[in-house]
Amino acid sequence: MRSMATDDNGNTWIASEEKGLYMYSSKTGSLHRCWANRLPDNLFGLSYDDGKLWIGSFQGIYRVDIATGR
Repeated sequence: MRSMATDDNGNTWIASEEKGLYMYSSKTGSLHRCWANRLPDNLFGLSYDDGKLWIGSFQGIYRVDIATGR
C-alpha cells in the first residue's frame, strides 16, 4: 500500500504499488479492485476532493469521478 483516502460516503480508497486501486466499504466490510483495465497497477498517490479521486502514477495523474467511474 502506498496511499489511502476516504470519501464522503466513508469508503476508503487504497493505492497499491503493484495491484492498482482498491475500495474498502466500511458499510459492507468488502474490499474490491476498481477500474483495473483503465488504471496502471503501480500507483503511488491518492487524494479525494469533491466527488473526485485524484490518482498519481508513473504514467501520469488520473482524475476519476467516483459516481460515474469516468
